Amino acid sequence: MKLDSVTRRLFLQGVGSAALALPFLPSLMPRDARAQTAAPLRFVGLKSWNVPPIRRWYPRTTGIAGNYTVRQYAGNAGGSGNDQRDGTTALTANLAEPTGISPVRYQAAWAPLSDFITTNVDTTRLSDILGPRLNPFRDKLLLLRGLDFMPYCNHNNGGWLGNFAAAEASVGSRTTPTLDQVLAYSSRVYPTAPLGPRSLNLAPGNFAPITFSNQGNMANPPQGVSPTINPRAAWDAVFTGFQPGGSGPTPDHPRKRLVDRVLADYNSVRNGSRIGAEDRRALDRHISFMNDVEARLRGNDGNAACSVPGRPGTGDTNDPAQLRAMYESFLDVIAAAIMCDVTRVFTLNVFKTVSRVGGGDVVIGQGCASCNTGFGIDGAASSWHGAAHDYAAELGSPSDLAGVPGPLETKLVSGYEWIASNVFTALLARLDVPEANGRTYLDNSVVLWGNEMGMNHINNSIPTLLAGRLGGYLDTGKYIDYMRWSATSVFSQENGLIAEGAPYNRLLIALLQGFGLSAAEYQTEPNGVFGESRNIGKSGPHWDAYDLSTVNRRLHGVATV
Repeated sequence: MKLDSVTRRLFLQGVGSAALALPFLPSLMPRDARAQTAAPLRFVGLKSWNVPPIRRWYPRTTGIAGNYTVRQYAGNAGGSGNDQRDGTTALTANLAEPTGISPVRYQAAWAPLSDFITTNVDTTRLSDILGPRLNPFRDKLLLLRGLDFMPYCNHNNGGWLGNFAAAEASVGSRTTPTLDQVLAYSSRVYPTAPLGPRSLNLAPGNFAPITFSNQGNMANPPQGVSPTINPRAAWDAVFTGFQPGGSGPTPDHPRKRLVDRVLADYNSVRNGSRIGAEDRRALDRHISFMNDVEARLRGNDGNAACSVPGRPGTGDTNDPAQLRAMYESFLDVIAAAIMCDVTRVFTLNVFKTVSRVGGGDVVIGQGCASCNTGFGIDGAASSWHGAAHDYAAELGSPSDLAGVPGPLETKLVSGYEWIASNVFTALLARLDVPEANGRTYLDNSVVLWGNEMGMNHINNSIPTLLAGRLGGYLDTGKYIDYMRWSATSVFSQENGLIAEGAPYNRLLIALLQGFGLSAAEYQTEPNGVFGESRNIGKSGPHWDAYDLSTVNRRLHGVATV
């Protein structure tokens, strides 16, 4: 028998029960007994803040295939009615299922990401922000446009994962657990108790919670989850006492060597009166096999993927080089925790990034007084938020894409580009290594890059990028635009058109279902709704096209089934 036919997950999840380690024994096992061989699924969420310039985030090319046109760019067009010149690529193919039905039926548009980028990582990019380092992962990405937060919330901490109550604008939104915490307390994600924390919530420094938990009980009011604010504390939370291969510091430790833990159970079964002679021989062969596999997992000809990184330091989050090192260490901990199957749910609050200001690299932070960050002030060099508002004055009204970005737009673009290359893509590279059955750890995971706000610095068209196939559930390699481009633009600013798209909570429902959860396990409103689906705090005819009958359904176009 080959080692690759037995996964590390099978051993680590089975430490509490000898039955999971036993071979099939016809004289004892029920006829319908079967081994569980699927790899575990994992969630990693990265959150960035404010909003990137739209024409810099999305593709603005005719495409490698040459079958697309680029809308002209009209700069900060203001209240220009039906003006749709935002400088992005117009897509042509439609999804079969409609996105909205009132006042007119319309379909979302999509295109293969391979139409916009090639494998030549030196010369091509998906967009100005999503640079060439992402090209090798194009078939494992989902770029989504036009996902709208249903309630108005302005600046907010939890909306990206479903909780809109922790927001600057109070419009009566319900306080709900966030997606990561629903997963963390689900038996679908953890059939048995994890070796490490159920979730790891990270931030490079102090910040208000961006995830909210009721600890798996919908009757409990969700509370904010305080983040782990430096890599050393993250390492300690995950790896203190852990030894690859299942050994632990005490005889009763849950990571004690597996063969030792189940040997007494083997002897009890082997010497029992009900077992047949052939099954007794099968047990003898299997205990010998387990000894061999356990030795491999412990490092003797073993599992190279599970390698605990060295315990990192803390670092100065206001120094560009040290901030990058902190993110690198955070990513090392996440990847190792996944490969050692210690923890399966993670969030990383990317509220600080490195950007080019005045010809040099500086750390910029959220910088919004109402956002409870304590970092920077609006308009200062260190303020991400101030630049996100003020760059609009630089846009002017060029008739095409020839306009040169001003210093504030450059500051924004370089900050998001840094996240794309040094955080998001760097994590994908760590996870896209073989796991089992021809799939990588990334294939069995989903990495969601979410955002605080959307175009025009309000709550529609939230920039969203996913990576990973979630065990084959996600239909990746696509760019989907859910916006109703036939609509009249009520207003535009900061390089963005206001038009309806699809409710953002439907993406979260799709992910929850991808992990195998039923509506009864995640619903925060009746009839299988997750998060907040009420279109509240908004007014005007431009919000009428949402199909509210579908807010309890998974988002169309993103799943393979």
